[in-house]
Amino acid sequence: MKCYPMLRPTDNPIFPSLVMGSPELGLRIASKRFGMDEAVYYHLYFLSDREIKSGDYMKSYAIDADGLYQSKVDDKYGNGNQMRTAESDKKYLWKIEASTDPSLSIPLIPINWMEEEWVKKQGNIKEVYINTYTSIIQTGVWSTKVSKDQQGCVIIIPTKDSWNRDNLFVE
Repeated sequence: MKCYPMLRPTDNPIFPSLVMGSPELGLRIASKRFGMDEAVYYHLYFLSDREIKSGDYMKSYAIDADGLYQSKVDDKYGNGNQMRTAESDKKYLWKIEASTDPSLSIPLIPINWMEEEWVKKQGNIKEVYINTYTSIIQTGVWSTKVSKDQQGCVIIIPTKDSWNRDNLFVE
């Protein structure tokens, strides 16, 4: 499944955490809080355009809604009190599939991927692909779920800038 990374500052970093101490040093992983006042800590989120169901976390790109929200049981599109409910505003809502914030109780983004890919490229990643599987739920409806490893982290599918014939065929 294709997801779009989003970085948001946080006042409550959970370590290891993404941090920007100064523009010269760039984005990096911190194992503890820095003593610098100008250090900004971040959580990373993977967003998708999948349907938002009750209990899912979401992000709105509406001009007047900057926060993260958890959808309510009675909200058809996850629209809470601070969100607009018009059908046309549905396009501004993005489901949060994974995060570095464990307080959301959703799949986590693995720290090794953040170190090897996100920090190395200084956040210059426009999209990622995460592994999913399909299962049948009690009502007989097929449902797509995000695959997780034993640590509860999403499984990120490696991508390449270009592919050749050898990459596409399996023997």
